[in-house]
Amino acid sequence: MKRYRVIVDGIVQGVGFRYFCMYTAKDCRVTGSVRNMSNGMVDIYVQGEEENINTFLDKVKEGIGFIRVDDMRIKPVPVVEGEREFVCLYSEDW
Repeated sequence: MKRYRVIVDGIVQGVGFRYFCMYTAKDCRVTGSVRNMSNGMVDIYVQGEEENINTFLDKVKEGIGFIRVDDMRIKPVPVVEGEREFVCLYSEDW
């Protein structure tokens, strides 16, 4: 089990990117969260088996529709025990 924080830059706000991440996470069997940042980037925490995380990140990089990912900064963070789902958060939730 691994967990990463991923900061995503590009055209990722106002284009359905967070919901795309939620549905992709479900398909890839990973947990975590996604939220918009005030600087126009998106903050993702993703947790699961390494292979599933890699599949999730590959799909996120590809995007769909108007989504365009220009850069992803990925760093390992501590695993959150008992996390069961991937959720979309709003800035005030943090």
